[in-house]
Amino acid sequence: MHIFPRKNIEVITQKYAKPGRILDLGCGDGSQLSRLADGYAPYGIEVSKNLALQAEKILAAKKGKVANADALTGLRNLPDTHFTGIMMRSFLEHDIDPKNTLLEAHRVLVAGGIVVIKVPNYGCINRTYRGKRWCGFRFPDHVNYFTPKTLRNLVTECGFDIVRDNFLDRLPISDNMWLVACKT
Repeated sequence: MHIFPRKNIEVITQKYAKPGRILDLGCGDGSQLSRLADGYAPYGIEVSKNLALQAEKILAAKKGKVANADALTGLRNLPDTHFTGIMMRSFLEHDIDPKNTLLEAHRVLVAGGIVVIKVPNYGCINRTYRGKRWCGFRFPDHVNYFTPKTLRNLVTECGFDIVRDNFLDRLPISDNMWLVACKT
């Protein structure tokens, strides 16, 4: 943990996104959004009604907004070029239509807006070693499995430029991988 410290999505988001509106897809109870610094306005989309209500309560102090919807429907109800950043932590592996979700994410971002993605790393050594017992297999809720290459290909196919995708973000021994991409 000291050599490879745990990454926090809100820290990475604030490093790359300009202050403004930040959207968290699959925001859960809103705790990640609540940790954003002043200058960042928290928005979330959450499919669970109970979690969306919890997020609304947590984000009320920051004048945040939460939509209770699936990601694609929620994104389609948002205006063009509205956000400076989008967080997708442990989300994209659950999405039944990741390409269209990323295309909609691209649409709602301002020029220079970023998306931060964290997903299980299907290409990791641990998945090969553990086989069916790998922690990234979660049936039936994980419907997508990404390797570093397939994630990069999908993100660039949807119009993003890769900003951060270094070796430490996708270690072969790590069950997870991170990627930051930008709308140019």
